[in-house]
Amino acid sequence: MHVCCHDKFIQPFIELMEKNFDDFISRHLFLIKGATETSFYSRYANVILAGPSRRAQVKYLTQVAHELHSADKIILHGLFNIHVVLLLALMPWVSHKAYWI
Repeated sequence: MHVCCHDKFIQPFIELMEKNFDDFISRHLFLIKGATETSFYSRYANVILAGPSRRAQVKYLTQVAHELHSADKIILHGLFNIHVVLLLALMPWVSHKAYWI
C-alpha cells in the first residue's frame, strides 16, 4: 500500500512499478491525495484518488484507515497529509509495517 500526495514523481513511479512488477495490480495499492488531473490514474484499478469535496476527503481517509489494517506493508511517500499522520498516531499497532520514504 502506497500513501502519497500527488506530485511530479508519482506518475513516473507508478509507471516504473507497473513495468517492473508482474503482480503490480494485485500487490500494490496507491492512495493519492491532491490529483487534479485524473486521466492518467483512471487507467489503473489499483489507484484510489481523494476528491476535492469534504465528503470525498472523508471517504478517502476511511479507505486509508481500512487499508492500514489489511496491508502487508505501508509505504508513506512523505508525511504531508496531517490527517494521515493523525490516523497513524491513533493506530500505533500498524507502525511496525509502515515505511516512510
